[in-house]
Amino acid sequence: MKRGLVFVSVFIASLLLLSSASLAYLELNVVQNSKSAYLMEDVSFDFVLKNKRYLEDPVAITIQGEHREWLQSTYTLINMKGNSQESFSISYYPTGDISGVFKYTIKAESLVSKLSVSKDFYLEVKRPAEITGFDVKKEGTEIMMDVTMLSNEKRMVTLNFELMGREGKVIDSFSREAGLDEGENVLKYVVEVSERMPACDYIVKVNLDGTSNSRTSSFTVMPVHDVVESVMKKSTPLYEDYEITVYNNGNVPEPLYVVQTTVPNNDLVTGFITSPSGCSADGENRDCNYVIKDLAPGATALVTYRLDFWSIYAQYSLIIIAILGVAAFGFFRAASPTIRKKTSRREADKHHIVLEIKNPFYHSLSNVIVRDWVSPLASVLHNEIEMFKPMVRRSDAGTELIWRLGDMKPRETRIITYPIKTLVQGSLKMPRAYIRYNKPNGKFSRIFSGQLIVE
Repeated sequence: MKRGLVFVSVFIASLLLLSSASLAYLELNVVQNSKSAYLMEDVSFDFVLKNKRYLEDPVAITIQGEHREWLQSTYTLINMKGNSQESFSISYYPTGDISGVFKYTIKAESLVSKLSVSKDFYLEVKRPAEITGFDVKKEGTEIMMDVTMLSNEKRMVTLNFELMGREGKVIDSFSREAGLDEGENVLKYVVEVSERMPACDYIVKVNLDGTSNSRTSSFTVMPVHDVVESVMKKSTPLYEDYEITVYNNGNVPEPLYVVQTTVPNNDLVTGFITSPSGCSADGENRDCNYVIKDLAPGATALVTYRLDFWSIYAQYSLIIIAILGVAAFGFFRAASPTIRKKTSRREADKHHIVLEIKNPFYHSLSNVIVRDWVSPLASVLHNEIEMFKPMVRRSDAGTELIWRLGDMKPRETRIITYPIKTLVQGSLKMPRAYIRYNKPNGKFSRIFSGQLIVE
C-alpha cells in the first residue's frame, strides 16, 4: 500500500515538472521597451521571440494600445521552428496634434498550445515645437510673460495670447511671432495695461498657433480704494455756486460713498441740485451728507449747491404771488358758470342722465344753450322725457340733444334730466355736455362738463 502511494506521488510530481517546463518554452523580449519620436517621424521597436521546444509552433502576434492608426508594419503570424528564435520589428508613424507617453502591449500566442506571453513597451511622442513652461507676473502697468519652448530645429512660430478676467471673460487677445533655435528657448513679452485694472484674479493663456498646445498662468490685482474730492467755487454779487467733484481713482467700485459738506444754517441755501441724504444743525452751520451709489473706477460724480443772497426776499415774494394766484383762481372759478353731468340707474339697462347748470354769481347769462350727446350704443327714451324736451339730431356719431334755456340770473340753477337705454352690457363712455352763453360784453363762451361713464 505504501509503495503504491509513493508511486502515485512520484508520478504526479513528474507531471507537474513536465507541465511547468512546457509552459516556459515560449519567450518574448523587447530590445528597448521605451523610445521617443517627434510627430511625423518614424520609430521602430525590435523584438526577439524564442521557441525552446523541439516542435514547430505557429505564433500569433497582436498589439494593444491607443492610436492604432500610427502602426506602419507588424506581424500577425510567425512560424517558429523547433528550438529557434526570430527577430522582428514594429514601426510607428505618429500623426495629428497629440503628444505624451503611450503604453502598448505586445502579445505572442501559440496556436497549438494556446500558451501566450506579453510585454509592455512605451512610445513618447513629442511635438517638433512645444510650449513647456509659462510664467506671468504684473508690476505696475506692465504684464511680463516668460514662455519656455522646445524645438527640434530652427523655425518660426506664432503664439496667441488671451487675457481673461472674471468668470473667464476674454478682456484682450493678441498674437506674437517668434524665432526658435534648436533646443530650449525662453521668450519674454511685456504688455502695457491700465493703471486702474479692476481687482480680481486674472488668467493669461498662451497657445501655439495651429495646435492644441497651450499653457496658462495667473496673477492677482489687489483692491485699491482711492476716491479724490475737489471743490470749485463760483461767486457773483447775487449768489455763490459750489461744485464738488468726486472721482474714483481706485480699481474697485464704491457702492456707497459719502461726501460731507458744511453750509450756513439759514435760508441762504436754495439750490440743492444734488439732494443731500440728510443734514444736521450745528449752531450757525449745517453739516450735510451726500450719498453717491455705485461709483465705478474712473467715474466722476458731482455734488452742486448754491448760496443765494436775495433768496429770503424772493421766497416771500413767491409766497405772496402764490397766495394771490390761488385767490384769483378760486374767485374766477367760483364766479364761472358750471355744468355737471351725472347719472342714476332706474333698471338694469335704463338710466337717467342729469345735467346741472349753475350760474354762481357775478353777472347774468343770456342766450344760454345746452348741448349734450348720447353714444350710438345707447338710445334716448323720448316718450319718457317729462319736461324740458330737447331738439334732437341723429347721426352715425350718436344723438345730439339741444336745450335753449334763455337767460339765467346770478345764483340760479337749472336741472335737466332725460332717460336713456343702453344697448350693450358693461361700461359705456358718454361724451361731454356743454353750455354756450353770451357774456355782458356780447362775446360767446363755452363751459364743458366732465365725461361720464355709465355702468
